[in-house]
Amino acid sequence: MLAMAAGMGLATGVFLLAGMGSAQAGRAGERQPDRQADRMGGQPGGRPDRPPQRPDGGAGRPGGPMGDERAPMSPEDLRARLERRLGDVRLLEARLTEAIGSLDEGADPQQVIDAMFAPGAPPADRNLWSRPSARGPMDEAERARAMSSLRERLPRVAVWIEELEREDPRLLEMLRTRLLPQWAAIEDMRARDPERAGIMSQEFMSTLMVMRGTRVYRMNVQRFGADSAQAGEARDALRASLQAQFDARLEGAEHEIGHLRERLRTLEADVEAQRADRQTLIDQAIRRIEQEAPRRGS
Repeated sequence: MLAMAAGMGLATGVFLLAGMGSAQAGRAGERQPDRQADRMGGQPGGRPDRPPQRPDGGAGRPGGPMGDERAPMSPEDLRARLERRLGDVRLLEARLTEAIGSLDEGADPQQVIDAMFAPGAPPADRNLWSRPSARGPMDEAERARAMSSLRERLPRVAVWIEELEREDPRLLEMLRTRLLPQWAAIEDMRARDPERAGIMSQEFMSTLMVMRGTRVYRMNVQRFGADSAQAGEARDALRASLQAQFDARLEGAEHEIGHLRERLRTLEADVEAQRADRQTLIDQAIRRIEQEAPRRGS
């Protein structure tokens, strides 16, 4: 998400940085950043026309292929990202706390939701309920697999979705094009990062419960009146769902921040390792240039 400008002459950088990978390959106990971290940055010491990737000879790392265009992320850039993300989390906390207070005072749930998604909200918060899926439309077989997985892992949510399909067919398209693809993406994540998938599952469930609570509250207000016992019970249930959603969102943000902190430590360690190997890497680059130089008469 962030990239830094790296300063080095292109011709020199091609050969010098190409030799760094072999000097550091095989270092025992070296932590390998995961794919998600690679998309956010790269290893220090890379060249400006190489995107970040793993320190195993891939792009964005000495020894990787040439011709790419993104630069690696520095520790300073990553620290700035962490600080911005922390600011988003604090803003989200303030908005959710205000939303719960408004609900307790009798505000209409839709007005509360609109206020939460007003301009200035953190991007993750603004897209919380209407986030389109990057997976594209699901066919019947895919939807059946997603529902089967939901019944196994979140039976309460699966029952509600099935009830909603029967009671309010207008929401069927939203369920098929947004909610089920989101759940399928969570299941895809489970194989790579079970902890993150678990957090996403809780957020998914709590968001659906807020949607359900909003619907029930409106129905009770329309049927029994805003001051009725039924409306009060629905308001209390909606408040509990908002609190659960709030906690799930914060847990997800804390998980991401912890991941970024670990990534920062890895980047800083890599900078020190490359600094320690500086002369060796330069010597290797010189030898490679000498070996690849055309010979007289060739």
